[in-house]
Amino acid sequence: MAARKRSNSSSLLKKRSRDRKLQALFSKPVLAGSVCLIIIFSGIYLSGIISELYLKISQSTAQMTKKIGFQIKTIHIIGRTKTPLAILQKAMIFQKGDHIFNQDMHLAKDRIEQIDWVKSAIVTRTFPDTLTIILEERTPIALWKQHKKYYLVDANGAVIKSNQIELYANLPLVSGDGAAQHIDKTLEVLKKFPELKKRINSMIRIRNRRWDIILFKSLIVKLPEDIGTVTALDVSFTQLESLLKQKKLTDDSQGYIDLRIPEKIIVPKNFNTKIK
Repeated sequence: MAARKRSNSSSLLKKRSRDRKLQALFSKPVLAGSVCLIIIFSGIYLSGIISELYLKISQSTAQMTKKIGFQIKTIHIIGRTKTPLAILQKAMIFQKGDHIFNQDMHLAKDRIEQIDWVKSAIVTRTFPDTLTIILEERTPIALWKQHKKYYLVDANGAVIKSNQIELYANLPLVSGDGAAQHIDKTLEVLKKFPELKKRINSMIRIRNRRWDIILFKSLIVKLPEDIGTVTALDVSFTQLESLLKQKKLTDDSQGYIDLRIPEKIIVPKNFNTKIK
């Protein structure tokens, strides 16, 4: 019985002690002091002192590491043959003498890949002082005439602006909406018909569904729709190349040949032949 009383008394004393500590913790002077500290630190933060201090420390660290050699001294550019150097340098966002740690490689890669000529780019750094840029450039396969201007296009339909279009005058000339995106498959089929390809003057995309090709100077050949398949093109090109080999199509041929419907092929009267 006595032991139980002593235990109860001990518990009561501990409870009173906790209550006094809590009262002291949440007393007015303590709360007021806490509020003052919060206000002071908030004022320091909002005034920019901490940010300014962090900036000064960062700048000092950067200067120190640059002095011991961690600055860009060499920039290797690999794979550049057509990309204008001035445009590439502007996209790089860094230059010799810059701190090598502060460069965002992902941002540099994204900016470089926005250049027309660049298909893909890899940007790496080698400590303490070297950056390397590896370019994969686009290969133009055709000239695209759009709104009285000329552009280059690659196999993926990407459009490339160039100030030296005349250097690519030997490429096939195409025009019309969708021509840039569909010329690759058409040229792939044409590889099997070299005699025909040599005589194509230009190709016009019609309603983004089919092609008209201009043979020689003014002979128009209306090709069938090629949506989803190249079989129809293959058949049409076979027919045309056969006529060329039989010398039934010549430089003087004019008018048009309509191959849009295989069962109903229309040819100029002066050909005096049937396409089989």
